[in-house]
Amino acid sequence: MDHVENVTYLATEIFDSIRKLHGLGKRERLLLQIGVILHGCGAYVNMEQTRENSYKIIMSTEIIGISHRERVIVANIVRYNSEYFPPYEEIEDEISREDYITIVKLCAILKLANVLDKSNTQKIKYVTITLKENSLLIVAHTMADITLEKGLFHRKADVFEEAFGIRPVLKKKK
Repeated sequence: MDHVENVTYLATEIFDSIRKLHGLGKRERLLLQIGVILHGCGAYVNMEQTRENSYKIIMSTEIIGISHRERVIVANIVRYNSEYFPPYEEIEDEISREDYITIVKLCAILKLANVLDKSNTQKIKYVTITLKENSLLIVAHTMADITLEKGLFHRKADVFEEAFGIRPVLKKKK
C-alpha cells in the first residue's frame, strides 16, 4: 500500500503540474488514481503477466462510480504500463480515438510516476514539479540513493515526451 500511495501522490502531482498541457479534467484525474491503485492487482494471479492479468481483472469487475467506457480506459492504462504501447490501428475496435489519446496521456503519467518509486521503497516521497517551455523539471527532495530510479527514468521520459512534447528531467535535491 505504501507504493500505491506514493505513486498516487507522484502521478497526481505530475497530472496537476501539466494541466494546461494535457487538457484533461477532474474525471480523468480520478481514472488515473484508480489506475494507480489497480496497476499491480494482476500480480496476485501471476507475476509473469501482471499487466495482462490486471487488465482482465479490471475488465471483469464492475467498479461502482465509473462507466464501462471509463473502466476500459483504466484497464488499458494498467495494461500498457510497460514498454510497449500499440498504435491506434491495433486496438481501434476496442476504443475510440479520443479515448486512445486519453489512455496514452494517462499511461505516460503513470509510467513516469511508477518509475519514481521503482524500488518500491518510497525513496522519493516529496517532489517539486515545474513546467518550463520544453521540459518538465522534477526535483526529488530526498536523502536516499535514487540511482535505480534515475537509471530507468530516461526510458519512461521518452514515452512521456512522445505523448506531451516536453522532456521530463529528474534532479535530486538533498
